[in-house]
Amino acid sequence: MTTGLAAQRKVLKFDSTVSRVYVHRQSVAEVFLTDHLRLSEHEFAVGAQWPRAHELYRPTDGSYNILFYAETLRQAAIYLAHRCYDVPLDHCFVMSEIDVQGLPFGVRVDDHAAEVSVDVRMSGLHYRDGQLARFRIELEFRIGGSRIGFGNGAAQILPPEVYKRLRWRHRRPDDVGAPICGQPCAVPATAELLPSNVVLGPRIGPSEWELRVDDAHPVLFDHPSDHVPGALLLEAICQAGRVLTQNRATVVGLGATFRKYAELDRPVTVAACTDSSGKVSTARVVFRQESAEVAVGYVSFAESRT
Repeated sequence: MTTGLAAQRKVLKFDSTVSRVYVHRQSVAEVFLTDHLRLSEHEFAVGAQWPRAHELYRPTDGSYNILFYAETLRQAAIYLAHRCYDVPLDHCFVMSEIDVQGLPFGVRVDDHAAEVSVDVRMSGLHYRDGQLARFRIELEFRIGGSRIGFGNGAAQILPPEVYKRLRWRHRRPDDVGAPICGQPCAVPATAELLPSNVVLGPRIGPSEWELRVDDAHPVLFDHPSDHVPGALLLEAICQAGRVLTQNRATVVGLGATFRKYAELDRPVTVAACTDSSGKVSTARVVFRQESAEVAVGYVSFAESRT
């Protein structure tokens, strides 16, 4: 990052959010970004505010939910593409990868909302007909100058007509039926969850569930979607990992690779297995629909505070 970055971060404002249209959110309450500065051609400082309480991203072990990192990454990628690379607002963003890491024991929820400065670097930029079409993004999250985590991701940008052509190659949009939303499974290891936030449906194996897709959820379906949102899959990774490991500690790592669209009206299975070593317990998760992998991911938990 550029020299003098610490001084430039202090200029970031946190008194209001950016316009919701730049982060593809319908509810202003779901907009976390507040400001940005361009530091060089492809380096930026971005401000974000994380609320102390949230409908879905509830604290674990007294720390901010890892999904704040993931959603801030998603919003930063879309926002900067629109504001700094002139991507039209009607273009569609498809995240293919996301990975975020926090502190070993998380960031404690304090007596005020967290003001987060994010150092951002865009790379691997590819253009089509003069328009940004694909890029990678790297982030460092800081509070008060101290690093609290980092993340990276990859995204593709599609004009509306291209998205429609690729999205509906094998079926018609008016053929899509009601989402699969079975009864929520018992999630004893995630007592901080509200029942309406449980995204694991009926258990279909020792460590396998049916994904529960509630398109009325105010956060996961903040706006209509023609496929299962990536945010829902990330939440399912966290929940499957907790149920499998019976771990109530802070999530310190979360990542996913999205291979194809998961259809709303066809069953998606969530299969998890453990991969533990040292002080970190990790669960690997695979999503399948009609025998094809639609996404894979992992979630890592730190040791509980003693």
